[in-house]
Amino acid sequence: MPTNRRIGIIDIGSNSIRLVIYEFLPTQAYRVIGEFKQSARLSQLIGEDNELPANAILSLIDTMKHFKQICDAYSVTELRAAATAAVRNASNSAQIIDSLRRESGLEVELLSGDDEARIGFLGMIHALDIPDGMLVDIGGGSTEVTFFREPAACPQRLLPVRSRQYDAEIFVRRQFYARADPRHP
Repeated sequence: MPTNRRIGIIDIGSNSIRLVIYEFLPTQAYRVIGEFKQSARLSQLIGEDNELPANAILSLIDTMKHFKQICDAYSVTELRAAATAAVRNASNSAQIIDSLRRESGLEVELLSGDDEARIGFLGMIHALDIPDGMLVDIGGGSTEVTFFREPAACPQRLLPVRSRQYDAEIFVRRQFYARADPRHP
């Protein structure tokens, strides 16, 4: 059994579900000891009624159970799971979160767009030494833009930006209209 603290973080994204396992060292440093990814394409599975269908929820539950088993094998003592845009924007998001809790035993935090941007921003400023700038986090179901100046002293500013899913819908509509009326832009 490892003596260093190990935590697992599960990110339920719109395109994939990721598990990263960290080990914290006595020197206050950490290292990644495991990374796992499962394709999900949740945003593409959302139906016309804006619901994630039952079979997709069951597949998500299976992935969470599998990731939990991996965490057990790695002797993870703390596990956090968070869902982002695809689950957040689904009309049955409460049912999805409840099903994940009941069936996998994991409490899944549903992140707001602001929380998602803030967490991405915090990860960036801890990895890079940049005093000011703009962070663009392009996900499968949302895009967050964060402007910052001296990040340790100033909070970020968030701007809503359309997602790739929305852009794909616009592209399909334009292709449809282009076939119907070649003069349409």
